[in-house]
Parts: sequence; C-alpha cells; structure tokens
Amino acid sequence: MIYGLTNSKGGVGKTTIAVHLAAFLAKKKREVVFIDADPQQSATTWIRELALPMRLETLSDSEEIIHCVARFATDADDIVIDGPAGLSETTRAIMLRADKVFLPCGPSILDFRAASKAVQLLHEEKVVAPAAVNRNLDLGPGETEAIALAKEIGDTLLLMDERKGRKAAMENGLRTAGTLHILEAAAARGLLDFERAVARLLATNFHIRNSMLSEFLARVRARKNCFHGHSTARNACRFSAVVFYGQP
Repeated sequence: MIYGLTNSKGGVGKTTIAVHLAAFLAKKKREVVFIDADPQQSATTWIRELALPMRLETLSDSEEIIHCVARFATDADDIVIDGPAGLSETTRAIMLRADKVFLPCGPSILDFRAASKAVQLLHEEKVVAPAAVNRNLDLGPGETEAIALAKEIGDTLLLMDERKGRKAAMENGLRTAGTLHILEAAAARGLLDFERAVARLLATNFHIRNSMLSEFLARVRARKNCFHGHSTARNACRFSAVVFYGQP
C-alpha cells in the first residue's frame, strides 16, 4: 500500500502523522519504505534519531517520485510519502502514485480552505484525468491507470496486451508493446528460448489468439533458420527483422 501525506498548508501535523504511520506499520513487521519529499526533511531527522526499522529515501523531484515509487513497491509491503506543503508538481505526483492520500487539516477556516484546494486537486488527478483516458472504451481500472501514468511520465513504451487498452493507449499518443513482442525481442538477442517461454506463459491465465501465436512462432523460427542457412537467407532475415521492429 502506498500512503501519501500532503496539503497546501504547512503546520497541520502532516510529518507527525507520516512518521507515526510508518512506525506503526514497521512495528507490525511489515517492510516499510519512507519517502521524505518535504524540503525541510524533518521526518528524515526524526526517523534517524529514533533508528526506526525502515528504508529511508529522500526525493524532491516529481519525476523521481513517479519513476522510483513503482520500483520501491516491488521490495516493500508499504510506502509512506511525506510530501511538501503547497500544491506543487511534487504534490501532484504523490497524489497520482498513492493508493491512499491523507490531507491533515486544522480546525480553522484557513485550514479548511487550504484543504479544499488539495481535495480539488486530488479529484482532478484521481478522477478527471483517468476518465479522459477511457475515450468511451470499456477499460478496466488497471488499463486506465497505466495509460494515465504513462501519459504523466511521457516518452514511455507501455506494456499492454489487452486489445481495447492498446487502442486507447495509441489514441493517447503512446507507444505500446505486448508480452510476446518483448519475448520475441529477447529471443532475437539470444536471451531466452521463445517457445519455452511461451509454453510457460500459456500455463498461466495468459490468453492469445491461435492465429497471432502462429505468426510469432513463424517469425521466431524463420529467424532461427537464418543463422543456419546461406548468406542470402541471413540477409533476408535481417531485413525482415528491421522492418518488424520499426513498427510502432
């Protein structure tokens, strides 16, 4: 779970809640990554003084947060992000990546107004932007969020196998590739045996049309034969490979 704590106004207990939440999760024997995205870095000092059993990272750039949080999530049960005060690009990135966003608020009209701005921004990041991605296609939440995140990052190759999702991604100007395209490229570089990899993949809940699978197998087998045939065949194989990998 990724928890983001932020607000447009400082001094509302954001860092205190973030550190206590992370300490609570760590006490439950969960692997916790704490990301201090607040320029004041009060949480970093506090966590180091208490020697809390968690991984501590300091990130301040919105692009770093977008790229790094997904990587940290593969090694952690929970990620807690202490964001900066203010509605900056860093705040937007935290709201986009977090599963749950906390907006601490004091009991004054000024705090309520500040919180309302943050809630409005959260609504825009979590609801409006992904909805625009749908383009009236019946996409699941996974495909929708993946496309929204790829648009946020920019210049990204999106791995997606679902046909409607690929269509929506291309309509939004994104480059896509399927799982079999990745396996084919790896096989072409001698990194794996394509047919064995596909056999293991089909043993899961992965589905693909027989006609499409036959096309992939034919290309891979033809490429293998090129390395055992005469020079003309090898040249033809190289040419076909260049044409294929040149496709969007």
